[in-house]
Amino acid sequence: MNEPKAKPTREASWRDHQQLNFWLWGCLHDGEAYLRSSAEFWGFLRGSKIREAPPNFNQRRIALQDKVELEKYHFVTSLGSLLRELGRARSLFPPIEAVCRQQEHIFAEGKDLRDMIEHAREYEKGGGKHPEEFVREAVGVAECLPGDRPGTADATSTIVDNNGHWLGGRFSVERALVEIRAIQEVAAKRPPPTPTNRPPRVRPPDQGEN
Repeated sequence: MNEPKAKPTREASWRDHQQLNFWLWGCLHDGEAYLRSSAEFWGFLRGSKIREAPPNFNQRRIALQDKVELEKYHFVTSLGSLLRELGRARSLFPPIEAVCRQQEHIFAEGKDLRDMIEHAREYEKGGGKHPEEFVREAVGVAECLPGDRPGTADATSTIVDNNGHWLGGRFSVERALVEIRAIQEVAAKRPPPTPTNRPPRVRPPDQGEN
């Protein structure tokens, strides 16, 4: 019996190249913004003396905490868009496929984490694609902090320890950014294809003198 013929891979377009580089940049941008907002929040808490807190302490704390959660959401949704784009780009740009094989963390945890955060209410009711994965043991997280014990965390939670930020107790933001930068460095070396889907610019003929 003849084996089915593999579908020929189409050539990469200008838009393929543009979207790949856009979401690599966008995901790094949102991840770095999340880490900055988290640093601002924790810096505020460490620099405040609760007993001598100003009248607006709680208002400021809540505002900074909300900012952290919003930046985290932006990063997670950008990560989902990037992973979808990489799913297309890996077959179109061979160097991207090679470097993606080395970045295990974002592909192992990124998509499921994004889906669980986006559809948290459904998962909390026992639904979703992998409901048994919504709450997991946080392995190797926060063990280096005095007095901490390994435990469980749901996908919407965040654990911050000496090794960084762990979304859902399982996804390291710092490690993800390192892996995304590695892909971005390879993608930046690939020149964009000629945009064939744009109409050519035609110079109008000279009209001459009347």
